[in-house]
Amino acid sequence: MTQAPATTEALMQAAEFLVDLQADALTPDEHASITSRLTAWRTASPDHEWAWQRVMAMGARLQPLSPQRTHRTSTAILSTAASKAGRRKAIKQLACAAIGGAAGLVVWRQSDTAPVWLAAWGSDIRTGTGERRNLELPDGSRLQLNADSAVSIVFSAVERTVRLISGELYVHSAPLAPDRSLPLRLTTRHGRIEAGEARFGVRQREHLATGLFVDGGRVEVGLARAGTPAATRAVRAGESMVFEGGRLGEPQASRAATTAWTRGMLIAQDMPLGELLAELSLFRSGYLGCDPAIASLRINGTFPLRSAEDTDRALRMLVAEHALAARYVTRYWTRLSAAA
Repeated sequence: MTQAPATTEALMQAAEFLVDLQADALTPDEHASITSRLTAWRTASPDHEWAWQRVMAMGARLQPLSPQRTHRTSTAILSTAASKAGRRKAIKQLACAAIGGAAGLVVWRQSDTAPVWLAAWGSDIRTGTGERRNLELPDGSRLQLNADSAVSIVFSAVERTVRLISGELYVHSAPLAPDRSLPLRLTTRHGRIEAGEARFGVRQREHLATGLFVDGGRVEVGLARAGTPAATRAVRAGESMVFEGGRLGEPQASRAATTAWTRGMLIAQDMPLGELLAELSLFRSGYLGCDPAIASLRINGTFPLRSAEDTDRALRMLVAEHALAARYVTRYWTRLSAAA
């Protein structure tokens, strides 16, 4: 059924309100202002109320079954809204989902153009905020997923593939059996990693390149983009690499800090404060951020990271040691700034 122009416009407006309401950087006053305008808009027309309920219903369909991921998944589309162009894209995605319904979402999710948050919704295995998970594959290989991560797995007589859709995992791949020549293949949106017996970590967060860290053995890395050179590059124990688009980085000496999360630790070595808070937010529901003026402040330290309580302790230490102030607006909104 074709949507009437007035109805389509209302859906776009409803999507715009939702994008604005759930943006991470909102202050409480800004949130209250948007809520007030939304209430007035909804009561102005039955079409407006219908459009709002439609957009909210689609948001509910997009939420995974795990309640721990509810906040992060329902707002994940907003990660594209940091710029004006990204905001317009997020609004269009929400409105199109509301117009097309669930069937359209399934088709979109399976396409190469689907955003990471939607692909993660259809993954085989997901972890939520504060959740890590261990699993064993049919060939004896072992995977450890960090918080807020998603993978899909395909094992058959002709394929041994793990697809990292988003997040971070650590792999201990089993040795090849005498009667089997298929290497374990791990793919990301940027490329593929093939391994015999090896231990390695892979990280792929939204809008970032893929990071690879090899602790044992050797892996081969190739690019995913069509038209790029077919050459692969070997990465050996003690080395790391970053790759994206049409570029394979050079192997570099790896640091133990990169896989410290597998031991329940976060090791900051000259890490920008903004990046550190993003890591802590994997174990803390809601918004955790800082004033842009201090986002580049360099932090060194070791932080246990297994629970939300660990993030509380880390924030107290940051405030005490770096002359910062923390503003809390409920348990789910925390922002650091320079102390007055």
